[in-house]
Amino acid sequence: NENIVDQNKNKNIVDHHFRLPNYIENKINNPKCALLFFGLVKEFEHWVYPSIKANILDFNPQCDVYMHTYNLSFVPENKRGHERNSVPMNASEALLLTSRDNIVFETISSFNEKRKSVLEHTRQHYYELWGKCCESHDNMIKQWNSIKGVWDLMRQNEVRLLMEQRLNIPAGENDNSDYSQRHYYDQVGLFRSDVFYTKHIDIFDANAALPNFHHFTGYNDRLFYGKYDYAKLWANRFDFVDIFEKKYMFHFKKKQMFQGNKMIFPTKHPSLMKRGYHSERFVKKLLNHYNVAVELKNICVWRVR
Repeated sequence: NENIVDQNKNKNIVDHHFRLPNYIENKINNPKCALLFFGLVKEFEHWVYPSIKANILDFNPQCDVYMHTYNLSFVPENKRGHERNSVPMNASEALLLTSRDNIVFETISSFNEKRKSVLEHTRQHYYELWGKCCESHDNMIKQWNSIKGVWDLMRQNEVRLLMEQRLNIPAGENDNSDYSQRHYYDQVGLFRSDVFYTKHIDIFDANAALPNFHHFTGYNDRLFYGKYDYAKLWANRFDFVDIFEKKYMFHFKKKQMFQGNKMIFPTKHPSLMKRGYHSERFVKKLLNHYNVAVELKNICVWRVR
């Protein structure tokens, strides 16, 4: 009511304690942000999507939404994850999240062809405590591929948006556009699409945020949000493979398991352990290598099985 506003101004009334929630201020200030979802769409319509809408979309309404998923009609078995019985899955439920142009539906055959060389190479260094190679290891690479896929989709759209911006530059002004070095979005969130979100997430409340649970001596790998450059590091894990192997992966020699006739338990002697591709540890090495100051948030998500 304009009259009430005017009366308050005349009375010089100022409430110094009142502050809009971050997500409302962000909507007013209109920063550029993107929400990226990756992975399978398990129980998406009935469980996952409602939790995403209530806790992510509604709290970041100004953000563009993208997704990468696999075009499967059933949930693959995952013995280590206690998913032993394949159940039907409808990949088209991803359309609840965003428009068709903002979704990649990738086939497993496409994944196998694209990632054949990295699969063959990294399988040589699979994390042995996950059990026999290579179900869990390959699932990790599928996750990396899905994260990279949705990031690349966002980047394609960024180029278009940057070009549209360039068209609006007044005549005579110098643009000097190199779209490969520029980005449109300021803040980015990356989220699994097969978990139930239990708490509100405002992607502007941190520069580099991770959920504070299930780190497994590394960093939780289920979601990330923060500044664009940090999100880019988290999303492009394939780029870190060479550095990881040269600087952070030790090789375990079986003959070193014994001192005389006594067997050494590997977990008590980390230097003797083959530190292969363990997902959470890989993420921590990646972020620490680039000196990313991570904020651990009180965020809880439940896996959907």
